[in-house]
Amino acid sequence: MQKMNVSLNPENYKLLSDYSLYGFKNRSEAVNSAINLLNRNLNKSLLQSSAELYLEEYKKDQEIENLTESALNDFME
Repeated sequence: MQKMNVSLNPENYKLLSDYSLYGFKNRSEAVNSAINLLNRNLNKSLLQSSAELYLEEYKKDQEIENLTESALNDFME
């Protein structure tokens, strides 16, 4: 694993110091878990934003909406 030196505010320092209370083997495991969770949440947020943009475009274009409905009907048959 690669190492990195970071600065923490007092609240986060205390939280990380109590890593074993939260079931982590060490500080590194706690930090990696937190970063993985952050990464999943950021990716989910980006995906949600992208979906909302596609929906906006979809609603603007009747031809795309008709094509999608037709494909869905064909698929269901």
